[in-house]
Amino acid sequence: MTDLRSTSRRSTSRWLALPLWLVGLVWVALAGLVACGGGDDQAGAADSASASIGAAGGTVTTASGAQVVIPAGALAAPTTIAIERTVAGAPILPPGFVAGGALFALTPHGTAFAAPVTVRIPVDPGTVPAGLTPTLYKTNTAGNWERVAGATLSGSIVTAQVTGFSFFNFGASPPQITQQPQDATVNAGSSAAFNVTALGSPPFGYQWQRSADAGVTFADIAGATDRSHTVAATTNADNGTRYRAIVSNPDGPATSQPATLTVTAQIIAPAITTQPAGLSVAVGADATFTITSNGSAPLHQWQISRDAGVTFIDVVGATNASFTHAAAAIADNGAIYRVVVSNSAGSATSLNALLTVTTAPAPGPGASGAVLGAGSDFSVALLADGTLRSWGSDQNGALGDGGATNTDRASPGPVAGLNDVITIDSSGTSTLALRRNGEVWGWGDNLFGQIGVGTPDTARSPLRFMGSPALGAVRAVSAGNSHGLVLRADGRIEAVGFNAEGQLGNPTVVDRASTGVEVVVSPGMKAIIAISAGNYFSVALDEDGVVWTWGTNSVGQLGHGTQTGSPVPKRVDGIGPVKLIAAGHDHVLAVDRSGAIWSWGGNENGKLGRGDIGEFAATPGRVMLTGEIVAIAAGVQHSLSLHFDGSVFVWGINETGQLGTGSHSPGFSATPVFVASLPSGIVAIAAGGGVLGHSLALGPDGRVWAWGHNNRGQLGDGTTAFRLAPVVIPGLNLR
Repeated sequence: MTDLRSTSRRSTSRWLALPLWLVGLVWVALAGLVACGGGDDQAGAADSASASIGAAGGTVTTASGAQVVIPAGALAAPTTIAIERTVAGAPILPPGFVAGGALFALTPHGTAFAAPVTVRIPVDPGTVPAGLTPTLYKTNTAGNWERVAGATLSGSIVTAQVTGFSFFNFGASPPQITQQPQDATVNAGSSAAFNVTALGSPPFGYQWQRSADAGVTFADIAGATDRSHTVAATTNADNGTRYRAIVSNPDGPATSQPATLTVTAQIIAPAITTQPAGLSVAVGADATFTITSNGSAPLHQWQISRDAGVTFIDVVGATNASFTHAAAAIADNGAIYRVVVSNSAGSATSLNALLTVTTAPAPGPGASGAVLGAGSDFSVALLADGTLRSWGSDQNGALGDGGATNTDRASPGPVAGLNDVITIDSSGTSTLALRRNGEVWGWGDNLFGQIGVGTPDTARSPLRFMGSPALGAVRAVSAGNSHGLVLRADGRIEAVGFNAEGQLGNPTVVDRASTGVEVVVSPGMKAIIAISAGNYFSVALDEDGVVWTWGTNSVGQLGHGTQTGSPVPKRVDGIGPVKLIAAGHDHVLAVDRSGAIWSWGGNENGKLGRGDIGEFAATPGRVMLTGEIVAIAAGVQHSLSLHFDGSVFVWGINETGQLGTGSHSPGFSATPVFVASLPSGIVAIAAGGGVLGHSLALGPDGRVWAWGHNNRGQLGDGTTAFRLAPVVIPGLNLR
């Protein structure tokens, strides 16, 4: 990611300066996305009016009856007030919005009145389906649609008082249910939980209902008014009952599909019929332990011992009959696994299974780590055969193609002389790669020694890392703007590169260009399982789920509640056990073990996703997004998240389409926006580190999608035109 330490904060409204003719062209392409359709602009030409109104007040009325009444004293100086029926420049309407009339623009946008003005909009409420409650919506200063308080409907006219101008539309935005309740099977006496998830215009209300006659009739369940409902202590009489949720907002309700509860009456204590077998795997390979058991709906909990079986602890999330230890490291050699199988009638514990990890490379090709890398205006992808492709800017040899000059390319081409790679990470104009045999390689910018390959300032082809980890003893790599991190199999971190801000985590050194230095282990710090390098700062996650940060802290990116940097790791408080981390240019994303996403640090263009556009936040806070997050990516001024269902959300800057909505209006979003045009089932994401930034997403079929800034060909579609919505990269498939 490009060093922006001396760059002033970018304007969040640059998109407003686009020529009007360009805005018009964009909205012709987007007309189908807006409820009123493309023909509305032509009709609007005949349904518009304007007048110069001053301190005495006045009225503007269009042919269809759209009207603004401005009282005396509301304006201090004469202003040309205009009403036009048009979709041009309007943000996309909320999901599921049902329009009951045309969209009107009241200008000048942002006009502030000293006293409320009266707005009257002609509508057709008969076009809104029965059961919905339409009302007047307007856009706020952030470009988001919101209900207008106090709006009243009389016949075909809706009336409201407002203190500022924007876009107006009449209609309803009822909830859209995106996750239906699922059938549940439990033993009598156990509990059963049902959940529902919806998108739309909050606030939401929930009412769960129950049917005892196979869904013929449903009755409200008293007190069941959350998005989740638990049937506690089920009985045989509950067998076959059905549950559904009515999700409502002020515009109307949506009813979920019913879910059936099956209650098994007889409970048989479990017994293990096939014990787990010990396994021997090569470093980097997966090890899968499996058992079989009988009994009534048994629950499984795998446990691990690292002290020769003296003590065992639960493996978080390992609750199936099979458990896979992914990407085994040398430090995992000698680990012992067992499983406890239980139900309400009793439990059974399996025999111990020993994991042996060897240093020999695993047979056959294939990748097991991060497969997409996005730096400052360039991209890298890891193919299934362990080779790499790169495209975009070749500044400082970022493409690693062995070329003698900085020659950009707008389509994927090979990274020279490197194979059997299992994970990559890119930042600034450099990349680090980990091979299956444990070797670390780097290329691109090495001015500060950040790729650990010795003295060359630029490595145009991959060179081997000169640090101290033994062959096969590396678990992960992370590239920062001026430093790099290597996670060893023993849970310790080796850092290399620039250390002026303490980003190497060891105050005994200045800079380390090749051999690297161990990051200090602070009190309470356990074995590290994940690393992420930002711009002059670093983030690490230990096995207890604790986040540790060190380096510069100019905008609170260390999450300690201050702006004071630290040359050694310090614990981040105020957040529960974490499972994922991602460092951007000057902000951090983290996902806790419940799947919720948190953020802190710089907040230009709302990239923290917390609903505000502040300068920064020095402590963790919740991103305004629900649902279980399985992957995150942080760029310079935008952020991405991947849900468990394969859907992608983006927030932050949108000057060149980083939100992927098909428009660069609004120019930013402080709340997550769903990227609707991606295919379902996305499996990986990456955020580019350029000033404006681009994004990558891997589909389930191996194709790669890209959108956003494209000045150096970083989207890989053969052009240098920025893309407002995702496009597939031709000729590239990671499978």
